[in-house]
This record gives sequence, structure tokens and C-alpha cells, in this order.
Amino acid sequence: SIFFRLMAEPHFPMSEDIHLLSHKPPVCGLKLLGILAAVGTTVAFGLATISQAFRAESAQQLHAQFVVDQSSQVAVPRALQRPPFNSKQSDVVSSSKASHTVQRGLQLSTLVASGTALPAHDWEITGNFTQASYTAWGLMLFAIAAGFVVWSGFQASKKPKPASAMAMCAVVSDRSASPELAASSAGVQQQAGLRARQLHVEQVPQSTNVAAEYLGVSLPEYVSSHTYAVAVIGAGPAGISVAWNLAKKGVSVVVIDPALEKDWPNNYGVWTDEWEQLGFPEETLGKIWSSTVVQYAENDRTQLPRGYARVDRLTTKTHLMTEAVKAGVHFCKDGVSSIEEGIGNNNSMVCLSGDIKVAVKVPVVAAGHYSKLVKYHSPGAKVINNKGEYMTENWKELVDEKKGSNPWGWKYAQGGAPGYQIAYGIEAETDGPHGYPVDEMVLMDWSGEHLEGDIDEAECNKVPTFLYVMPTDETHIFLEETSLVGRPSVTIGECERRLEVRLKHRGIKIKKIHEVERCVIPMGGPLPILGERTVAYGASNNLVHPATGYMVNRAIGNAESLAAAIQASLDNGLSLNDVSQKAWNAVWPQEALRIRDFQVFGMEVLLNMNLDQSRAFFKSFFSDPEAKEWRQYLAMDLSSRECLEFALGLFVNCSPAVKLRFMYDGVTRDGVTVVRSLLGL
Repeated sequence: SIFFRLMAEPHFPMSEDIHLLSHKPPVCGLKLLGILAAVGTTVAFGLATISQAFRAESAQQLHAQFVVDQSSQVAVPRALQRPPFNSKQSDVVSSSKASHTVQRGLQLSTLVASGTALPAHDWEITGNFTQASYTAWGLMLFAIAAGFVVWSGFQASKKPKPASAMAMCAVVSDRSASPELAASSAGVQQQAGLRARQLHVEQVPQSTNVAAEYLGVSLPEYVSSHTYAVAVIGAGPAGISVAWNLAKKGVSVVVIDPALEKDWPNNYGVWTDEWEQLGFPEETLGKIWSSTVVQYAENDRTQLPRGYARVDRLTTKTHLMTEAVKAGVHFCKDGVSSIEEGIGNNNSMVCLSGDIKVAVKVPVVAAGHYSKLVKYHSPGAKVINNKGEYMTENWKELVDEKKGSNPWGWKYAQGGAPGYQIAYGIEAETDGPHGYPVDEMVLMDWSGEHLEGDIDEAECNKVPTFLYVMPTDETHIFLEETSLVGRPSVTIGECERRLEVRLKHRGIKIKKIHEVERCVIPMGGPLPILGERTVAYGASNNLVHPATGYMVNRAIGNAESLAAAIQASLDNGLSLNDVSQKAWNAVWPQEALRIRDFQVFGMEVLLNMNLDQSRAFFKSFFSDPEAKEWRQYLAMDLSSRECLEFALGLFVNCSPAVKLRFMYDGVTRDGVTVVRSLLGL
């Protein structure tokens, strides 16, 4: 826009266009940039030549207006003639006018190059050609710089890429599908959409049996003779949320899980403002705290003016199950041994116990971390089978085999080793007041005074843990000793021992333990192989925040976009391969993959910090309790640009020791790759 308007009218105001570009950066690729660079160079040379020609004339004539002399020796094409300049005319010119002006400039350049004399009075030109010359040379320099960028990108593109990485790029890019895929899609387009293919929830036969009951909610059993549009394997928060959203959109769906009637095992803590966005009833939250505290030492803390809550697992599961049943979801109480993926537009078969199979169009696996039903980018040769590479269930064996803290390199999406969040927690009744304010939730207590004189004090400082506290009343409390992330991490038994030492130091005596929680959460690590016929979601799709362990809000909130992608694809009659690819892209668009690279790098930095560095880091992280950036980071809601800004601000504000940690890990953990990823290079 700026280029063509400059060609057509030297007096136009550029501020509006520059403002537009600064807020809507171009999304053209390197090829388009190369074309623009070539055109810019050509036209810039033309402008410079014209300008130099006119500057060679009398300097007094540069700002004059001239009319065409009929006796001129030069024939002026009609298309190049221009009416006298009127300063009252609009500065904005049409694209047709701009194109005529470009043509005019190129023809003038040809005449000048041929040596034809051009009397100044033969041409009606308005403008300051000295400015035009500077602008032309500026454009030329910009074009040269752009050409260098294109050349760099071309050199990078010649480097061989792993087949898995090329497959991933094919899924998340916006390019057209392969000819074979397009042909299969065209064949399906001839069919009708969702309803005609008997995939609508209203077309499922009436269920006559009950698969299970959960707190009074009867879960209708699936109809074995029916082909469902989607089968969701797993009835956790992620799986039920996907099934509910699919059924609300009219897609027939069956949920398969062997423990439909059991409570969810994990405790979930959430920020109240994020949970409210889900639109769930208030009773789905148990205890709510008006403020949150991060403790660095016994007399050093930061209070965050943000509400926190503990999810009521029973009420939340009851709510989701009730809504899913109302929407038409069916259930199957059984385990899944394998999935036989359909070829082309053939159905996939979900294999249950006793050689029972359920025919579905799109299988969705939400069955926990590194499910055997999903193909992952695996670094271990031991887990390769005929269908592809599957994630091993024994990471310790592979770590021991590879020897070292960086066993597979830092190709984060393709095989970087995960870190682990380990926690031991108890829901307890104390013998007397526990001493924690009941209106405050302690997000992290990094205090280490209780470790003084401990036999493992050095190890505790090297591999730190913090305390997570949810007080219900003066004598009821949830306490969890947590290793944020490690590789290798502390054991659950060590977390239990450290919790006992901490409670003894604070004088807290446990009267009764109502519940024990033992958590092992993989963080970071390989993603699934994007684009497979079987779609993964929730922890099976590695949606856990790589640096914090948070997921439940994201898994429930993003279920709607996944369901919308599947429903729209089925309604439009796309091939089943296309439906799966649309679903994968809804979960992992290119921007989300870039942001995940940044967060995995953050995990790599955190797992190498000792106790003092961890305190200093989080003191900088929460230095401004009112800031929105740390909230967005925890919610995985930062853009690529915002990630870079956030990292730079954090680096500037952190202590010298943490700065050194960042710089060291930036080199040894391939921080350059992360920056290139965020910049889209």
C-alpha cells in the first residue's frame, strides 16, 4: 500500500499506513517477500534513474508544472498523460491510478535508458524529485536486505529435516492437501453431510440399557449395532468435556472407560477467574480463597490479589455427566486394548475386551499421559512396533540407557525427554489449629528453615521442593509437598519425608488422614505424531503446561474448539483423514506449537535450579502481583511476541544468579532454537 501510493502521489500521509502495518504485520511467506524484493529493486532503480535524469535538468524546474507541447519531438503515449495536479484532491489514489503511474515510470525509464532527449517542458510532473531519489534508494536498500533474508531462509530450507518434522509441518501448515487426499475428499464431497451418513445424535437408536451409574446419574449404554461418529476413550475431565461438546453440536458420540462409576483420583486447583469463564455452576467449586500467597522464607512472601479454588471433583463430574446424558452421549464400561485405524473412508474399530469391537468414524483418545493407543515421537528403539513408534512406559530405563540429563536433544516436539512433577499430599485433620489463615491459599512455600541440620540438607537445597497448602478451616487442611519439575526427580517417598520434617518444624500434628494423593505428572516431552487418524486430547495430547503442571482448565475450555472442528468437517462431508487432520490442527495450530517450545524451555531452566535460585526466580516472576503477563503465562495465553517480551522482562528483573542460569541454559539447552521458533524462522 505504501509503495504504490508513493509511486502515484509523493504527498500522501504515510502515518496511517505505517500504523496499520505495525498492528497487522504481514503474513506473507518468504516466497512472496522474495517477489516483493525483486519488484522493489527493479522499480527503485527505475525511480532513481528518472530522478537523476530530471535532477540533471535545471534545478529551477524541479518544482514547476509543465504541460505537453504539441510540437515536442517526443511522442507521449496517451496512457502516460496526466491532468494538472490539484492540491485539493484526495491524497488517497486508486489502485488503477497507481498501476498507470507505475507503467508510466517504467516507460520513462526505457526512454531515458535509450538516450532520448527529454525537454523538461514536455512533461507535466509534480513533486520533489530529490525526496523521490532518496526514497528510491531507500527502497532499493530495503529490497537488498529483504533479499538477504530470503537467501538465509533458502539456505536453511536446504537442510535435511526429519521425516517426522516434515509430517508435522504438513499437518499444521495452511497448504493444500496432497493430490491423493484431495481426490479422496472430492469423492466424499459427493455424499451428503453429517445427517445423511447416519452420524447425527438424533439418528442413534434408543439405548435400552444402563452402562453405569454415577451419583444417581444413569449413563445410557451404547448401541453395539450403531456406527458412532466419534468414540472418546477416557472419562476424565478432558474426555467428558469433548463428548459433551460434540453431542451439543449434534454429533453422535460414545464414551468408553472401565471406571465410569468411580471418582476422579486427582485434586484440581484452579484460578477462580479462569473457572468462571467455563460457565460451570458455583457448586462445582469446593473451597474458595480470596487471595493467594507465594512464600520464599518464613518472613518473606508475595500476596497475589487473585482468587483460587479447589474443584469439587464429585460435583464437577456429576455436572458433566448429567449434561452429556442430556445431549445424547452414550457410554461403554470397558477397557480398550487397541484401535484398528480405518484406511481411507473405512471405519476405525475400537477393540474392547472379549474380542468386541465398536465401529466409529473418528477415535479420540483422552486416556491419560502417554497412552498406548496414541503414536508419539519416541526416542526409544525398544518401543517400535509394526504400527509405528509408541511411547515407552518406562522412562527411567531409557534415561539410564542413554546416560545423561539430555538424552535425546532438544527437538522438543519430536523427542526431548520429559521432566516430572512429583507430589505427595494429604487431606488431614490436625490436632489443634494448624496456624494457616483460612482465607489464604499458599500456592508455593519455598521456605527452607526446616531443613537446617537435616541429614539431607545439601540434597534438599540442590533438588528443592515446596509446600502447597489449602486450609479448609482451622483444623482441616490439604498439604502437598511438591517437586515442581525434575529429571531425574525426587521420589514420592522423599516428598513424604520432607513433608513430615516441615510439619514437625511448624509444630503441626496430624490427628487423622482422610485422603492420600500421590502424583507423577510428565511435563514437556514428546508430542503425539500429529495428523494420525486417531486423535489425542487432554494429557494424552500432552496439554499439561510444561512448566507448571496445570491442565484441567485448558482441557475443559479447549474441548469446544476441537468439537467444532470435528462437527464442521463431518457436516461438510470431508474425508475421514481430513476430519482427523482438522481436529489435530484445532488442538495444535502452529502458534500453539511455538508457544509450547517456549514453555518447554522454561521447564528446562526450572529443573536445573537449586533452592536459592528457585526463590529468586519466583520472586521476580511475581514481582508485580497486578500484572497480567504472569497470569497469561500460567494459562498458556501468551502470543509468540508476548512470550519474547515476557522473557526479556523477566531476565532484566531477575537476580544475577538467575541471569547466569538463563544464559547458561540458553546455550546448553539450545535457546536459539526457541527464539527462532517464536519468530517463525
